[in-house]
Amino acid sequence: MPKTVVVKKKEEEIEEDTEEENTEEETTEKTEEVTVEVKQKKPEKPKAKPMPDEEMETIKLEMSGKKEIWQGIIDKLIGLRNDVALKFTKNGIETRLTDEGSVALVEHTVKKNAFDDYSISHEITIGVDLTKLQKHIKAYTGDLTVTNDKSKLVFKGESGKTSRMGLLDNSLYNDVKLPTMPFEVQTKTPFAKISEMVKISSEKGFDVENLKFSVKDSKFSILMEGETDDVRFPICAINNLTGKKNFVTFYSRKYLELFSFGNDDEIIVKFGKDIPLYLEHDDGKEHTVYLLAPRIETDTDKEEKEDED
Repeated sequence: MPKTVVVKKKEEEIEEDTEEENTEEETTEKTEEVTVEVKQKKPEKPKAKPMPDEEMETIKLEMSGKKEIWQGIIDKLIGLRNDVALKFTKNGIETRLTDEGSVALVEHTVKKNAFDDYSISHEITIGVDLTKLQKHIKAYTGDLTVTNDKSKLVFKGESGKTSRMGLLDNSLYNDVKLPTMPFEVQTKTPFAKISEMVKISSEKGFDVENLKFSVKDSKFSILMEGETDDVRFPICAINNLTGKKNFVTFYSRKYLELFSFGNDDEIIVKFGKDIPLYLEHDDGKEHTVYLLAPRIETDTDKEEKEDED
């Protein structure tokens, strides 16, 4: 909350007597109260520190393959966080993190077989600034070889071009667990169907905050309701339905915009009444899971709807 302080101002009145030989000045002090709002600054989030060289002295990383592998990592994560921890294991590169508000979670793995060559001396978790990583990746075309020189990643392209990027310490690593949920709906659908509805709902004139995921008569639809307009888009029949047969759950449109899959990817969709939305895709080389908390309809929301009706 803003603090309110009172500032006292001095105002000098000067009166001159032109009839007398000596000029006499009278100074009176007046005070008036002025209300000023002082906004309290939010404490700044501590920045990740550069990774010390000694932590990487015994580590040897080497991997080569298409630069799109690295771009895919950026696309999957950057919507939720910029500074992230990447865990290099014998099986590939793993990440699991939440956004700062803990509204959404992503679990992403690039498997070893996605690369032409992949080798590490032993497992290590490193911090990476995704914006910087993207600038390095954009500088190359074709295949890319990535190694390390102590606490820096070294990129080398087919033309011989090289660049080096400093790493962040692994304090960014958050060992968040993927929770087990009592999902009532499980089905599969091309991601393009969901992304189309998200795109429509973000257009000027609609610009809705939440989308309704609706289950009715064993069919899954997404509804968008604006002030004067609405759109219903049937997605697919439901493969597995337990619990309530007909219900709706709200999910944030802005968060759904941040989730990255290929339009041709067939994804697993799980959700239920007022529980998180689960989206998953695995093509044998990459595995991605997103979880999104529901937007629970409050009593105030219900009262506003009743007033509108």
